[in-house]
Order: sequence, then C-alpha cells, then structure tokens
Amino acid sequence: MAIASVGLLMAPGCGSTPLTTSYKIEGTMITTVDKAMQAWSDYVNQPSNKVTQAQVDAVKQAYETYYNTQLSAKGAIDAYIALQSPANSNNVIVATASIGSSAAAVVSIIQSFTTKK
Repeated sequence: MAIASVGLLMAPGCGSTPLTTSYKIEGTMITTVDKAMQAWSDYVNQPSNKVTQAQVDAVKQAYETYYNTQLSAKGAIDAYIALQSPANSNNVIVATASIGSSAAAVVSIIQSFTTKK
C-alpha cells in the first residue's frame, strides 16, 4: 500500500531535495486518501450497509486532521521555496511525515468500518 512507501520516499537520493521528496510523498498520499474516501462514499451509499453517525463523524474527523496536515505541509513548502534555507528543509520533512501519519489514520478508520469480519 502507498502508506508503507513513505519511508522509502523519504530516503534521500541523488538529486533529491526536501521539496521534490515532499511532492512525491504528497502525491502518493493524496491518491491514497482520495481512493479511501471514494471507497467510504461507495460504502455509505449502499443501502445494505448500516452506517452510524458516530462512524461518519470519525471519518470526518480523521479527514479534517489529514486536510490540516496538508495545509501545514503547504506552508512549510512555501517557506522553503521563499527562503531556500537548510533550516526550512527540516520543517518540510517534518510536515511531510505528518501527512503520512494522518493519511494512514484516514485509511485505517475507513478500513475498520468497511472490512467485513
């Protein structure tokens, strides 16, 4: 799964910068969360599935946390672009890592509600 690849994408390589690494990771996370949210929507819209308000609220909260980490990462990337400072590059790395955690939380909560036991 894409979430597991975060560690591999964070590993520096030739020509990698915090910015290019962040873009790669964010692209993967965006795709992963979008697919999870589509699966959640499909699940919720099936009449045979009994979805509670608590489940809807839990997914909404996880997604909002993910969305806010995306905004933080954007801020860190914007600052890095503006300043091109090594001190800012660490902020990009930290913000990008938090995206992976929050994206994993979205996927996990959706899987916990949609996986048949």
